[in-house]
Amino acid sequence: MNLDYIPDAASASFEKDHWWVRSRFGLLDRALGLLDPKASLAILEVGCGTGINLDYLETRCGPRLASLIGVDPQANPGGQGRRRIQRELPSGELFDLILLMDVLEHVADPVALLSQLRAQLKPSGHLLVTVPAFSWLWTSFDQLAHHRKRYAFDELAAELRAAHCLIEENFFFFGMLFPFFVMQRLTLKWWPRGDARVFKPVPHWLNRLLYAMTRLELATWMPYNKYAGSTIVAIARI
Repeated sequence: MNLDYIPDAASASFEKDHWWVRSRFGLLDRALGLLDPKASLAILEVGCGTGINLDYLETRCGPRLASLIGVDPQANPGGQGRRRIQRELPSGELFDLILLMDVLEHVADPVALLSQLRAQLKPSGHLLVTVPAFSWLWTSFDQLAHHRKRYAFDELAAELRAAHCLIEENFFFFGMLFPFFVMQRLTLKWWPRGDARVFKPVPHWLNRLLYAMTRLELATWMPYNKYAGSTIVAIARI
């Protein structure tokens, strides 16, 4: 989560209940499901932002969680015990799961970062990556979020292979909402609006509807979607 999307990051309690954030928790569950259900877990999130994913993982994994590290160059370092926040990647530690969610599009050399993170995976570990899809959907949202690019479907796979990662799953997400996403972004191209750039609450009824739609997608055809969506997802391993 890029903090620029939130008007007041300190008071943005709505974030944990936002349909987009909650839907992405389903991706975390999918990645966790590939790990040994009895083993203790060491998890690293690169680009942890406000820490919403860390909060979810801490609750979701419970006593199985051996360590939970969030890395973000703008974060305030701290924490103790099994959870800590820092500005630099940890050295000399191996992880069962590494999250790289909406990070690669900010990076000058994605393959170098992927290679570095691959070296920090345990032999049975997995890497969960998400990136924004389709360069033709570039708008002021991307400029605000300091993106360098939006990805083509094959482009993410090529970068993972260049980093010698084995891809287990690769698919689009938010496919059910993609027509509405396209309409929103094309409208923003034609009629730019400053208030449309902010990540903010939506009406309760709409929040519930959008979450229900993405939950249905998660439970059915999402892993088979190679065609369209606002986000590209890959799960890879050594």
